[in-house]
Amino acid sequence: MKRALLSQMAHEWKTNIWFVIELVIVTYAILFLLLLLWSTSKGIFDPRGFSPDNVYSIDVRGVSESSPYYLPEYEENFLEDREELIRRLKENPNVEYVSLHNNFLPYQLSWIGSGIRFEGPDSIIYSGNFRYAEPDIIKLLDIRSVTGKSQDELVAILERGEILISPDADFEEVNGPIEKFAGKTVYVHGQEENRTKIGDIVYSIKREDFQNAPNSVILPLQGNSRWNNIILKVKPGRDKAFEEDFYSDYDLTHLRNVYFTNLKSLVKMGESLNMETNIKIRLIIGISTFFLITIFLGLLGSFWFRVQQRVSEIAIRKTFGATNKELFQRIIGEGLLLLVGAIIIASACIWPFIGRISEKTGEKWYMFLTVEAITAGLIAIGIILSLWYPAWRAMKIEPAIAVKEE
Repeated sequence: MKRALLSQMAHEWKTNIWFVIELVIVTYAILFLLLLLWSTSKGIFDPRGFSPDNVYSIDVRGVSESSPYYLPEYEENFLEDREELIRRLKENPNVEYVSLHNNFLPYQLSWIGSGIRFEGPDSIIYSGNFRYAEPDIIKLLDIRSVTGKSQDELVAILERGEILISPDADFEEVNGPIEKFAGKTVYVHGQEENRTKIGDIVYSIKREDFQNAPNSVILPLQGNSRWNNIILKVKPGRDKAFEEDFYSDYDLTHLRNVYFTNLKSLVKMGESLNMETNIKIRLIIGISTFFLITIFLGLLGSFWFRVQQRVSEIAIRKTFGATNKELFQRIIGEGLLLLVGAIIIASACIWPFIGRISEKTGEKWYMFLTVEAITAGLIAIGIILSLWYPAWRAMKIEPAIAVKEE
């Protein structure tokens, strides 16, 4: 039967060429939409690196000298007054953790960073996004170790003045597994006098949920700058109660020339930052769904007409003893063979350039292979569904009636 099918398809080569061209165009269109959807949303599958639940950001501000509420005699007490307000926050019954930070706030599109250089003759440099905070930031943001260390151990690492770094595929490709660098002595590039150690490896802290996680370097907060801000975590279920306290209790947020303001939920910050990407993903999914439905209807029409032209052939084959199963296999096999030809042609046109495309997009070659396989699978399902119903209807016609009508 296979030889007969191939012979028949070769005999109808003119018609089949147009079907193959149509399927090649469909393949490229679906391939493009799937790659666009993957490149836009793939970051969501990486670990976020922190938990935003019950976490708030608070800005520290000073009363302006031009304000009637400014108290010049307490200007030198700014840091002490800030510490007093932090103490009051920690004593609030709704609060679990409070931490000062500099550039640590997740969902903040900051690229502040530098390189750390490993001590030794090889001059290995690891570059990352520098984030400074007090040690409690580990528990506050639920930061996790890649190597299995507990959060208490990570807190102790920062208390000792050591730093934490995150995995980096490009760095590891050149220098080997990142875990082997734990315990190594390093210094910030250009600051040879300030040496420390890598205490452990932790998951990268994302700037937004759909991006690939950037390299993160977590360092103990350096100095007691008045420009440091606050990250705070409330106890589960206490969000509303804390917000009411923050806005109603003046003594909780104001002390002489210092005040806390701009209370922002990390969850809401994430929703706002991710909104544009979410809309883009929904738009791509909507376009893809509409396109797939249109393709299915087009295939249904094309194959319906193709099957209807073979009603008499089906009737004759049934007369000579062909079963419905054999006829189904023949009809659907013809459609799938056309798809195989289209996939081969499409692959032959794109794969010679896959190295350059991978370099431009940052995707590995096997990702394109996976998306191509999914594309072929979707089209195959469309072909099978498009052929099944018209073939079933054609086989319901009595052979004698079909031949007479023909």
